[in-house]
Amino acid sequence: MNKNDLLDVMNVFGELYDKKISTGILEIYYEIFKEYDIKQFKNAAYKVIKTHQYNTLPKPAHIIEYLEGTKDDKALVAWMTAIKGRDIVGYYDSPIFVDDPIISHCINQLGGWKKFCSILEKDIPFIEKRFTEIYKIFEKREINEPIELNKKEGLYDHSPKVTKIKNEENSKLEQKLLDNEK
Repeated sequence: MNKNDLLDVMNVFGELYDKKISTGILEIYYEIFKEYDIKQFKNAAYKVIKTHQYNTLPKPAHIIEYLEGTKDDKALVAWMTAIKGRDIVGYYDSPIFVDDPIISHCINQLGGWKKFCSILEKDIPFIEKRFTEIYKIFEKREINEPIELNKKEGLYDHSPKVTKIKNEENSKLEQKLLDNEK
């Protein structure tokens, strides 16, 4: 997105909420949102306009919720990706969650890949709750590096096959969650 695109949207906010958009405000918003696609940003801005109840300029955090989802949304999508990874990779191989490295760290905190693959059906709701809580904590720490789960453990020199798990299918589900919530 370029500054002119942002200025157009910010001027709409200014007109709607009877606020002057200063150069300083524009700079701050631009620094926060410059990495987003203008189409995504406009979509989020229109959703904010539909739900914003106060006569104040929407804060960046409010717009980001519509762009990325809430922390709960992200944690739930991460949980679904982890379960998908478990189903694809299985007990013996090693996943790397390339789109969301926090997932690997959460699984590691829960006892590792083999333990995660061995979760009993009756325990899933409890593990899901712990996973999502851990996820939200790690997200605050801005973890960017995935870790390989289920590394070689010295058994017969077996190195598990590494499978990259992407979040493509879950992005549709994440968008559906966002649309239903807002």
